[in-house]
Amino acid sequence: MDRQMLRHRSCILHSTRG
Repeated sequence: MDRQMLRHRSCILHSTRG
């Protein structure tokens, strides 16, 4: 598992929230 990928996914998830 890549930590960078997880972080990027989190960013996208937060972005879609707003």
